[in-house]
This record gives sequence, C-alpha cells and structure tokens, in this order.
Amino acid sequence: MHTVESNDGSKSKFNFIRKHFDIFMFSLSLFFILSGTLLVLFSDKFIPIIYDLLSNKVFHREFRIEKWLPTIQSFLIVPLFIVICFNSFIFHNYSDKYKTLFLFSISLCIMFFVCFTVGKSLPNCIDGDLASETLLAKECVREKSPVPLGWCYSTEIRLLNTQLISAPVFIFTNNWNIVRAFTSFFSCIILGWSCWFLLSSVGVKKTWLKFLGASLLACPWSSLHFYVIGWGNYYIPHIVFGFITLSVFIRIMKNKAKNRKRLLFIFYLLAFISGLSTIRYILIYLVPLFISILILSLPKEKITRSLSFKEIKQFLIENKNLLITFIALVFSGAGYLFNNIILHSLYHFSQWNDVTFNFFGDVTVGTLISSIIKAFGYQENIAVFTPGGVLNILVYSALAFFIFAMVKSLKQDLSDDKRLILVFTVCTILFNSFLYFHTEFIERFYITVLAYMIPCIVIFIENLQLSVIVRYFVGVLFSICIFSSSYTSAQSYLTSNQNKDIQNAVKYLNQKVKEDSDYSFGYSTFDFANMITYFSDEKIEVACVKKIHKDGKDMLPSKFIPGTW
Repeated sequence: MHTVESNDGSKSKFNFIRKHFDIFMFSLSLFFILSGTLLVLFSDKFIPIIYDLLSNKVFHREFRIEKWLPTIQSFLIVPLFIVICFNSFIFHNYSDKYKTLFLFSISLCIMFFVCFTVGKSLPNCIDGDLASETLLAKECVREKSPVPLGWCYSTEIRLLNTQLISAPVFIFTNNWNIVRAFTSFFSCIILGWSCWFLLSSVGVKKTWLKFLGASLLACPWSSLHFYVIGWGNYYIPHIVFGFITLSVFIRIMKNKAKNRKRLLFIFYLLAFISGLSTIRYILIYLVPLFISILILSLPKEKITRSLSFKEIKQFLIENKNLLITFIALVFSGAGYLFNNIILHSLYHFSQWNDVTFNFFGDVTVGTLISSIIKAFGYQENIAVFTPGGVLNILVYSALAFFIFAMVKSLKQDLSDDKRLILVFTVCTILFNSFLYFHTEFIERFYITVLAYMIPCIVIFIENLQLSVIVRYFVGVLFSICIFSSSYTSAQSYLTSNQNKDIQNAVKYLNQKVKEDSDYSFGYSTFDFANMITYFSDEKIEVACVKKIHKDGKDMLPSKFIPGTW
C-alpha cells in the first residue's frame, strides 16, 4: 500500500516538474524569439552602427560593406539561431501540447516577419513581375473578372492563382504594400494547409507533426524560396494544386466507400484544371504520380520469360490505381489542348510548345545539385565562423540524413500511402531534374519539386522502424536550417534599395504630370511599365512594348502590344 502511494507521489511530482519545465522553457524561448525577430526586422538601423564599429574599432580602415553585408547580417540572427538550435535539440522533451504551441509561436513570428518585410520593402525591391501580378489583381476588380480578357499574361494564364486573394483586398484598400502583405499571409496559410491535408490523408495523427510539416513548407527556406513563395507567391498555386491532387488520389486508394465516385470526379477535375492552367503542373506532379504507381505496381518476383501483349493488357486493366492515374493524364492532356486551342485564342499568354533540347552539357549535374543545396539555405560569400556559415554545414548534413532515411525507409514495410509519398518524391525530383538537364532550366523551378520533401521528413520522424538517431537528426537539422533561414533569407530586402533610379525618374514624371496632363500616359518595356504605375500611385498609366531580339541586341519594335496595362 505504501509502495503504491510512493509511486503515485513520484509520478505526480514528475508530472509537476515536467509541466513547469515546459512552461518555463516555452516562455523563455518565446521571449528570445520575439526579441530576435524585432532585431532582424529593424536590422537596417543596426547595420550602419555595426559597420562603424568594425571599420573604426576592429579593422581600423574602411571596407566595402557590399562584400561583408551577408556576414554582418548573419551576426544579427545570433539570438534567434541560438534559441532555434536549443529548442530543436530539446524539442523531444516537450509534451505534445507544448510542441504544438512552440511550433505555432515560431511560425506566427516568421509569418509576421515575412508579411512585414513584404510590406516595408516593396518600394525598394518591387520588380516588373511583382508589379504586374499586383496590377492584374487591380484589373480583376476593375473588370469584375477573375481572369480579365484584356490582360497580357506571361508564361501561363492565371486561372486559379493569387490574384483571387489580392483582388478582394483591393476592395478595401488601394495601398499596394498592404495588398501584397495580406496576399503573402493568406497564400502561405493556404500552402501550409495543403501540407496538413496531405499528411492527414496518409494517416499522420499527431497534431504537432502535421503542424511541423505545414510550418516547414510555408516558411522561407532560402532567399530564392522567399522570392517565389513569401515575396511574390508565384509558385504557391503549383505546390498547393500538387499537394491537393496527391491527397485526393491517396484517399481514393484507401477509400472503398460510396464517396469513391465523388473523389474520382474531383481527382479528374483537378487533372483537367492542371492541364488547363499550364503544362508545368502536369510535369511537376501528374506524370511523376503515374510513374510512381507504375513502379509500385510492378510484380516483386523476378520475371524470367517474355510477357505477351494480352498479359500486359490484363495487368493494366486489373491495376485500378494505374488506370486511374493514366486516365488523369488523359484529362490533363485534354485540359492542355483546351488551353492551346480555346484559351490561347481568347487570352494573351506564351506557351511551352517551342521548348527544345539543350546541347548536351549546357546544364551540368553540378548546376542541378548546387541549385538543390542553395534552395535549402546554403549561402555563398559568407564567413565560415558565423551563424550563416554554420547553416551551410547543417544544410549538407540535413540532405545527407534525408537521403539515408529515404533509402532505409523504402526498404522497410511501410503503408501503401506513405510509401507512395516517398516514391513519388524521388520520381518527381529525378524526372524534373532530367527535364531541367535536357531542356530549359531556371533555378527557381526546383522549389515546386523539392516541396514534396517536407511530407517525407514528417513520415521519417513518425517511422518507428528507423533508428532514433536518424529520426532525431532529420527533424533537428531541417528545423534549424529552415526556421533560421526564414530570417536570413529576407534580410537583404530590408537593407537594400534596388529601385533608386526609377524612384527618382518617377518623381520627375509626377512633377511633369502636375504641369501637363499628357504625361499621365506612356509606354515602356515590361521591366518598368507597371513599376511606374506603382511608384506614381497609379497617376501614370503605362502600356508595355514588347522587346525583340535582333543582331544580338534587345530592341523596341514599332508595334505596341494592345490592352496590356
């Protein structure tokens, strides 16, 4: 009897200590995260002070701040880097409740940091692409249409895209900075939700694990990731559509109930819309999904004889999942044909039908590998013994553990849905790397493909068949890299001004508009047309002229593109 009471007392005392440990560590960590976030947010105020200190007290000479700026910025994240590292290493000691609470807190701080950075730095860093995306949203409001006919789109028509978020915000305010900040916030929320939805589809139960996946996907991994996800939101629809399509297919795999027909309809509809939007959706996730199911459908026993056409046909018919993905490919192809034949006759946008094969070696394997490494936060031209330098080493370590965990997991007895996620991730990376190697390669394309690594990380952490060390370091290393890079990736936007020349030019034009109303309309190239509209507070409207390439030079033609402003 005394033994039972003693055990109960010890257990109660342990729970009391653990609860207060969680509260104390969470409160302390939150304080340092908030302090570190404010330090980075106002880094533009501290950098001149640090420069004076280094030049006068340390080096005793002037030096080029442009060269040392990444290193100086790296020192400003020291408090954040320490608290992120510390919490990552002791994270497993938290209760599930405080794991979720900590992830929510740091994600909220990073989201505020991203949105604040977007709103504050827009005048100094806006470019032609972002100005056009924002003006398109304004045009949606003016024409009361989600896809205005009079707009000249770039590489793909914006069907279900971020203008559907930006346009409603313009109803309440005309301030472009506020619109972009809110667009980034809601777009990243949707991005994180898509990962949560996928992880729920594969049976991940713990809330903190799903929150971890959502946070790692939505937070900026690097300056490139920040540019296309947090800043411009350009590739968020590509990732969200892919995650939802994959989630719906997994639910079809697992579902034998009456709503299977409804799920099939949604899946084929998503496939059609994907092709209708752009061929890139098909290449990012629909073709790799078909390849993945084909690989998983192959018989495990070795076949020593040749198969007849009848046997191959029977195999394809009996394998329903393979047939479903094949039909989805057909629907996506039909959508792309509709895009080429119908939509292209109604809207102005370029297509991918003229893509050609490179000369062999134009894009090297080294270029592809370095793009993957830089996508996860590797920084060039940064001192080794700084947080940024340490992060570079951790990026290599994280990718090494990821590859090891992937190889081990594929050899283990996983559920069909989780195995599909792993195989699909390998297939989409390899398939798209093959395309980039042989055709057109732009570094930012990789972001839409590497996004599928995030659900894999959560699957590795949950996989009890993997060793504790592998699961621990996969989670720790990627958390440190991504959460820390979320701050370093956007620092340059807060401390630089890329638009000084155009700002001065527009000041002159605004003055001329007051004197002569004819200056309220003009022509410019795509790079500057919509930026002038932004800097003039829409007092000056500018139509785009299309550049032509002649005799190795960019030249302006005499013919203007109609209806592009």
